[in-house]
Amino acid sequence: MKKIYYVLIAILLLLVITNPGVKAFKDYLGYNSYGGLKRKYNFFVCSVYQKSNSTYFGIVGNFIKLSPKPPKLIDDSTKPDSAKMDTTPLPPPKGSIKVDTTADGLPIFRKKLSIDGLAKNIKKKYPVYNGIDNKTLVNKFIAKYPKYRDSVNF
Repeated sequence: MKKIYYVLIAILLLLVITNPGVKAFKDYLGYNSYGGLKRKYNFFVCSVYQKSNSTYFGIVGNFIKLSPKPPKLIDDSTKPDSAKMDTTPLPPPKGSIKVDTTADGLPIFRKKLSIDGLAKNIKKKYPVYNGIDNKTLVNKFIAKYPKYRDSVNF
């Protein structure tokens, strides 16, 4: 059992000692300078290197080309700049009223109802009012709840 541990430790030590450095990567590529070369990850037993848009895996003094970086599909220059964006609020929809605001402070609009539309909603919720004329019902409703006056087209 001890022999297995010694063998595993020896293999691990060999991998750590032979983990190629940036200089070895530069020599492998035949470069004279370190420009554009970098060690992206160092795992002590192996490393991942990057050269412009190519990635290499280094282990036991050798390098294996993994894959090029995928091309950029979106040009950063076409992204909207928040400083240039028009933040003026849009006008409310025609024939609507502001009923509330969101947590962000944006207005919530609701379309105004006709007399028949409001009467229909009242009668749907309270069937006891089915026998009353729509105009009379809406006028009594508005008299009792004046805050709804702006939500009806008279």
